[in-house]
Amino acid sequence: MRIGLCLFALLAPLAWSQEAHGHKAHVHGVAALDIAIEGKTVTAIFESPADSIMGFEHLAKAPAEIKKRDEALAKLKARFGEMLLMPASAQCVWKPGKAEVHLHGSHADVEAEFTAECKGPLNRGEIRFAFMKVFPDVHELKIQLIGPGQQTGAVIKHDEGTVKLGR
Repeated sequence: MRIGLCLFALLAPLAWSQEAHGHKAHVHGVAALDIAIEGKTVTAIFESPADSIMGFEHLAKAPAEIKKRDEALAKLKARFGEMLLMPASAQCVWKPGKAEVHLHGSHADVEAEFTAECKGPLNRGEIRFAFMKVFPDVHELKIQLIGPGQQTGAVIKHDEGTVKLGR
């Protein structure tokens, strides 16, 4: 329950800003990744324009589009741990997550949530990223991280760069 409160505290200003302006930012190729660490648990919320994940962003109607959507969401769920790389010393194991497509007027986003349980320390090392290896059209990640004694953000372009854990 406390993780939910941490994520709410992290995301509330963003949600309020989007609500006040009446829409969400939507830039193809740019995804958001919010990470919360509490104890030995990592929770990650990923959001991307659907075009960057599925190749289109309208409601899937034709059988080929439905298949493409389902395959893209399955790939996101199956390979998330290959894209968000926690330090090896943390010994994190990602649980099966959920991923959905949400329509927002003429745009659609893929929204996903994943949780990992870790045996090792989560207060040192670096988080690395490999989203482009799985989804080449995701070329920029806007990261927000909150954890014990730490709140930080970063912009990761073309999977280059890291986010340090701890101080």
